[in-house]
Amino acid sequence: MDIATLIGIVLGLGAIAGSIFLAAAEAGASTGGFISGPSFAIVFGGMIA
Repeated sequence: MDIATLIGIVLGLGAIAGSIFLAAAEAGASTGGFISGPSFAIVFGGMIA
């Protein structure tokens, strides 16, 4: 795997995690509101299909 691909994946996941933490901190809430079981099932099921 190319080093640029790995850097892109790490930076992309970091940007997603950072935006979740910043949004939760701004709203004064926990990050648990961003995790949803049914949503995960829909996305994972669609990915497999």
